[in-house]
Amino acid sequence: MSLDLSKRLRVQTRKVVEFFDGRVKSLQDRRDLIPLFKNLDSKRCLEAARKIIGEGEWSAVGVDGSMDYDEHLDLLLFYVYATGYRCKFTVGREGVSMDVKGAVRDMQLSASAAIPLWMEDLLNVSQDVSVSFEYEVRRAAETIPISVMTMAEITLALKAVENPEVKLLLLDRPLSGTYPSLSKSLRTVLGRRSSALTGIETGRGRVTLLDLWVAGILGPGDLYVPPRYPYRAYAFVKALIEKRELSKDEACSILNVDENGLKKVLGYIRRRENELGGRVFEEHGDTLRVSEDILGYWDRVYEASTFVSDRMFKGVDYPLKIGDLWLTAQDINMVNLFLLYELIRRAKTHSVLLVGIAKDTEASEILRSVVPYMVHRGLIEPKSPIPAIRSNRGFLSLVSSLNYRLIGTPWRTPCYDSCFTTLVYTQSEGFKPARKVVSREALFIRVNFQLRSLKTDGAVRSMVFMYDRPFDPVYDRLGEPLKIPHSSELIVRPVFENPDGSLLDDLILYLLSLMDNPEVLEAYGYNQLLYLADKAVKTEVKLMKSSLRAVAELELAPLASRRRMFTFRSYRELRRILEASRRLGG
Repeated sequence: MSLDLSKRLRVQTRKVVEFFDGRVKSLQDRRDLIPLFKNLDSKRCLEAARKIIGEGEWSAVGVDGSMDYDEHLDLLLFYVYATGYRCKFTVGREGVSMDVKGAVRDMQLSASAAIPLWMEDLLNVSQDVSVSFEYEVRRAAETIPISVMTMAEITLALKAVENPEVKLLLLDRPLSGTYPSLSKSLRTVLGRRSSALTGIETGRGRVTLLDLWVAGILGPGDLYVPPRYPYRAYAFVKALIEKRELSKDEACSILNVDENGLKKVLGYIRRRENELGGRVFEEHGDTLRVSEDILGYWDRVYEASTFVSDRMFKGVDYPLKIGDLWLTAQDINMVNLFLLYELIRRAKTHSVLLVGIAKDTEASEILRSVVPYMVHRGLIEPKSPIPAIRSNRGFLSLVSSLNYRLIGTPWRTPCYDSCFTTLVYTQSEGFKPARKVVSREALFIRVNFQLRSLKTDGAVRSMVFMYDRPFDPVYDRLGEPLKIPHSSELIVRPVFENPDGSLLDDLILYLLSLMDNPEVLEAYGYNQLLYLADKAVKTEVKLMKSSLRAVAELELAPLASRRRMFTFRSYRELRRILEASRRLGG
C-alpha cells in the first residue's frame, strides 16, 4: 500500500469524523427534545397493571423462530423451527415481580418443518421471483422457509393466547413490519387470480377469491377501516356486513362522500366482483343489501388457513401441494396474514398484551414524520435544526446518551401510529406519502424504548429497541384529521399519544423493564425470554440441518446411482464438496 494512499485515507477519515462530531455537538444539552422521552412512573404503572391485567399470578411468553436451507444434488431442503419460553409474574398491591430467572422452555409451544423441493419446482412455489442467476435462486429459495417460519411463530402465538394464565405475549418480530409484506403477498395472489386455498372445502363452503379479497383488509371484521383512499371500498363492505343493508344516504354518510363518490366506490367493487367471481352486494332501488356470497367469509378463510398450517407442522402429506395446486410462498404469506388477524382478535378477546419487538430496525420515521407532527401539534419546539440522522435507533441513542443527566432510563417515546412510517414532511409541501400511499391508520401502534444505563457512567446505555402492538380502542383514540396532498385529497387520522399519556404503553414499558438480563450482554436491556428462545431455535435448526440432511441423502442415493445424477449437482455444490475433501486430505 502506497504512502500516498495511506495519507489520503487518514485525511478523508478525519473529515468524516469531523462531520459526525458536528452532528453530535448539535444534539448536546437539548432540553427542547425532552418531550420525545417518557420515563416510568412506578405508582401509575402499578395502577395500570392492576387495572389492565388484574392482581394475581400470571405468565409471560416469548416466541421466536429460525430457519435455514440446504442443497443436495438438485434438491432443496428447508428447515424451520419455532418455540416459546415462559416465566411467571405476579401483580400485587405493592408492585409487580417478574421471575425471568425461572424462565423455562414451554414444550407445548414448538413447531417444526423439514420440507424438500426439487430445484426445477422452485418456480412453481416462487412464481413471482426471477431465478436467472445464482443470487436470485438463493433469494427465491429463502422466501419459502422465511414464510414457513413466520407461520410457525404466529401459530404458536395463537396457541399461547388460549392459555388463561398468559397475559403478556412477546414476538421476536415487529407486527407493523411483518404486516406489509404479508399484505403485498395477498395483492399478488389476487392479481394472478389463482390460489391453492380456493381448492379447500370448509364447513361453510369452498373458499373463493372474493373471500380472500374481503378478508385481506377486514380480517375477522372487528378492525378499524379508514373511510378514505385506498380503503373506502373496504369500509363500505365492513359497514354492509355489520348492518346487512344500507340506504345510499347511509353509505354516503359512513364514507363521507357524495352520491357521485358512492357511485365510484360501488363501481370499483363491481369490477372486483367480475374479476374474482361472486357478489358483495345487491342493489334494490335506494337500498344496498349484503350478498350471501360473502357472509361467512371469515369462517371459510380461517378454517382454510388452519388447514394449511396443520399440514405444514403436523401432517405427513407433502405440504407445498394441495391436490394438483402448488402452495406458493405468496399463498403461505397470505395465510400468515389471516393468522395474524386472528391472533390480534384473540389477544383482545382474552385480554392478552400482544407485543412485537424489533432488534435491528433501520426505520427512520422519528425525524421524517413523528417529530414534524409533534411540532405541527405544538408538542415540541426545537430550539435549533435537528441533524439529519437517518435511523430512529441512531438518533434516539445519541440524544439519550448525550443528555443522560436529563433523560433517565428506562424511557420510551410517545406511542404513535404505524402509518407514520409511510409519511414524510417537507417544508414546501407539508406531510405527504413517502411512497404514493399512506398505510392504514389505527392498525398498529409503535414505541421506541431503552431500558438500562450503567450505574457508574450514565452515558453508557443499552441499545434502543422498538416495540409495537395492535391498536386498542379502549386506550387509543384516532388523532386529529391531517390533510395529505394527493390526487384526491386524503384525510388521515393517525393515532398519537394523548397529553395525559398512554396507560397501556406505560404498563408495557414497565413489564419490559423487568424482563431483561443484565448478567448476559446479549440480553442486557433486551428481553430474557426472547433471548432464550432465539438461542434455542438456532440450536434446533442447526441440529435439524446436520441430522435430516443424511435422511434425505439416503433416499436420494439410489436414484442418483440409478439415473447417473452426478452432473445434476450445481457447480457451487460440487466446488463445496471438493474443497471440503481437500481440507480433510491436508
